[in-house]
Amino acid sequence: MKLPPLYGQGLDGRDLSIAWPAGNQETLVLAFSPSCGHCKKTWPAWLELARGCEGKRVVFANVGGSLSEFLKKYQVGNAVLFAHVEPASILAYHFHETPITLLLTPDGRSKNVWTGEIPAARLEEIKKDVGWRR
Repeated sequence: MKLPPLYGQGLDGRDLSIAWPAGNQETLVLAFSPSCGHCKKTWPAWLELARGCEGKRVVFANVGGSLSEFLKKYQVGNAVLFAHVEPASILAYHFHETPITLLLTPDGRSKNVWTGEIPAARLEEIKKDVGWRR
């Protein structure tokens, strides 16, 4: 199933969208909530994934909560950050629980999805799936 574009706003309040097709790039979407303890535990693994995802679009998607205090401690590197994801996108992508790690094909189809925290063994599995390079 092809997913619709992901809509939301950036930190500056401007509208953002991630649409398909994305050329030949896969997209790694990391859905979180600033108040989610599991998301905070997963953040270091996500940053490691984001740094090694050459040739992929990496998107951090806040699906609920204020980012002001959160971003003082948690960074996103060179990834795209959705400060707020539109409710219709949250429903379309089934972002009801966080954290969610979602790998999408260049045409917007779900290639793989991982829910919950990312322990070391799962991180290695995800790295293989996303073609992680260090």
